[in-house]
Amino acid sequence: MVANKVKATPAARNQARKGNIELDRLIGSGENGRIHLVDVLNYIENNKVKATPLAKRIAEDLNIDLENVVGTGYNRKIKKSDIEKIHTKETLVSTDVSKSNDTKETKSKHENLSTFNTVEGEFEKPNPMRATVAKRMSESYFSAPVFTFNIEVDATELKALRAKLIDTVKESTGVKLTMTDLIVMAVSRVLPKHQALNSAWTDNGIFRYKDINIAIAVGLDEGLYVPVVKNVNEKSLKEIAKESKELAEKVKTGKLLPADQEGNTFTISNVGMYGITTFTPIINMPSSAILGVGATQDKFVPVNGEAKIKPIMNLSLTSDHRIIDGTVAAKFLKDLKELLENPLSMLV
Repeated sequence: MVANKVKATPAARNQARKGNIELDRLIGSGENGRIHLVDVLNYIENNKVKATPLAKRIAEDLNIDLENVVGTGYNRKIKKSDIEKIHTKETLVSTDVSKSNDTKETKSKHENLSTFNTVEGEFEKPNPMRATVAKRMSESYFSAPVFTFNIEVDATELKALRAKLIDTVKESTGVKLTMTDLIVMAVSRVLPKHQALNSAWTDNGIFRYKDINIAIAVGLDEGLYVPVVKNVNEKSLKEIAKESKELAEKVKTGKLLPADQEGNTFTISNVGMYGITTFTPIINMPSSAILGVGATQDKFVPVNGEAKIKPIMNLSLTSDHRIIDGTVAAKFLKDLKELLENPLSMLV
């Protein structure tokens, strides 16, 4: 696609020209996919490499591309030590690589060609959002040792509470109360008792967050978004429902700003609407844990010696083992289960 054939506003074209950005790499939020200035600014922000001034200077001196460096600082910021690690690795292998470079390069090219020539197909360039998701998920998956615990929750009282409050919340806020809203509130009330799950691992030690900011994963065809509800523990259920809905609408209309996805201290991913019961969610760094919410299914459970049908919700908690031990994660899930099964107590 030629750039001048892409639908875009003059302001968007001007900004893209200044930033040397190809417009066909962007997803427009306007009518019929028209690209606006905010789309270009979002693209620049999402693809900007964050690094300290010293790290940038050292990388420039050593001719190291910051795009290939995984930052270990707060919010994945690249630090001096990250550059030094890359330089050390390159120095150690430079001699061996130079001796067999031509042979390996030729072999690699043939191997790549033979791999993809066995089956017909074509390469697809990932859109910016997909590339960002791939980078962040890889950083998370390969940097932290994790484990996942699963637990079942009797959602009888939770569903009853939602049914009782749904009209009231709708009248005062204009939005429909969801099960996710109730879970977000419950998590925010339990987290203060389990500080390890509201922390981050850094080179300088464990960073304990003072705020509770919960990211809610929203998946679209082009990629995964994680808008953040800030200071959830200080908000009422109505405020949580309203803000969650507003953020979800921003995602759907392409108006979500980079600031809307920053500052998460914990993440919730709900895929229950797709019939998924249990899964292993990947931590949304720099958080130390993520709660996966599965489908609620009617099951026979023993009650006073009798088999009764109950709506059972499945929860999956993935934790960073560098910060969180198994007993800590288990106690968090136990407390969360108790609150979700007696949800009225969190409204008092």
